[in-house]
Amino acid sequence: MAAQDNQNLEGQFFTWLKTFLKDKGLQFSKCGFKTRDGLGERHEFDLAAGYWKEPNYSANKPPRWIYRIIPEPAGLRAENPAGGPFNLGAINTAQEDKAGVVFRLVPLIQQGPGDFVQDKSFEVHALFVFHGATPQGSSAEPFNFDPATGAMRFKGAPLVYIGCGLLGLMPRDTELKITENGMERTITYGDVIDALAADIKCAPAGNPAAPIPVYDLTAQAEVDRLKKMVADAWAAAGPATPKNVAVAAVDGDENDDDGEIIPPESLEIPENTDLLGIDPTVYRQINAALKSGKQHIMLYGPPGTGKTTLARWIAATLTGGKWTLVTGSSDWSSQDIIGGYQPVGAGAVAFIPGVLLRRFDRPLIIDELNRCDIDKVIGPLFTVLSGQQTTLPYRLGSGPIDFVDLA
Repeated sequence: MAAQDNQNLEGQFFTWLKTFLKDKGLQFSKCGFKTRDGLGERHEFDLAAGYWKEPNYSANKPPRWIYRIIPEPAGLRAENPAGGPFNLGAINTAQEDKAGVVFRLVPLIQQGPGDFVQDKSFEVHALFVFHGATPQGSSAEPFNFDPATGAMRFKGAPLVYIGCGLLGLMPRDTELKITENGMERTITYGDVIDALAADIKCAPAGNPAAPIPVYDLTAQAEVDRLKKMVADAWAAAGPATPKNVAVAAVDGDENDDDGEIIPPESLEIPENTDLLGIDPTVYRQINAALKSGKQHIMLYGPPGTGKTTLARWIAATLTGGKWTLVTGSSDWSSQDIIGGYQPVGAGAVAFIPGVLLRRFDRPLIIDELNRCDIDKVIGPLFTVLSGQQTTLPYRLGSGPIDFVDLA
């Protein structure tokens, strides 16, 4: 079996990509990640055939991209079990705001005739980035791909992508021992991903088909190279007009397929290599505050020193890219942040939550806080910000007064 040490920097890249696209009013989705290690109802591998147990069912909207790996005397050969174009997976494109998708690719490794083996740690991820949002589709719209030509189709029509790559999640020398014709044979993760790259062609932005590039996400230099590929491809393609700028820029990933916030493995904010000029002591102070239980951080300094970018990096690292950003104004009142009573029609009034209470499960970044009247806007929350529980005098219903408790 392969080693189980699966330390990689994919989360760092996902955080960067979400922020990169959020600035453009766009998002990306991860296909098949909600099921964790499971495949979902009725989806099973047939390890005798090296494909789905129910191809007519699973191949329509597959939770994984399957590829066969065939050991040969000279090395490994990858083989597309579908034999032609197939559906990679499906994501929610109903909001017309998805500009990228990551698919989970599972190599099924042949040990002998009718005998394939799966090792979960040998999984590979495949990234495709589009220039702007994909056309509007359903809540589970599949992407059709031909690994022989690199052509992608969506809703029956060609779909252009500007960047792609196979994302390596394990060190290349990670070993897997298989039994081939009664003899033990050792293959490596690097062997597998190289075989996949040799068989899978890509053709971003109409370029001639070529082997799909590989990025080893266990190395920081490779993560930086992947970021550069995405940024350069986007710049070369020119400006794109998003469809849902207001939703994506203010409310974060409301419509993201992977809407659940998964707590980070550790409260550790890594240095942002793309943000220059931030002293390492700043990161040490932030991490010390988080590890001591602090939940509120204030960044201050001259304009243009990266405070907002750093705040977004902190929030995205802790929540996988899900946060809300608002900019302070002298016109603000506590109603904007906490909420207040407003007319709702037919002579009735109701308590309408402010930006803080609307998404109390994720970080709120208040940019340019000094522009607002702090006492008037968040005075009732000062006790909460100090780490204590308090009760705010806001009625939740139309009956007897029911106060809001915050901690």
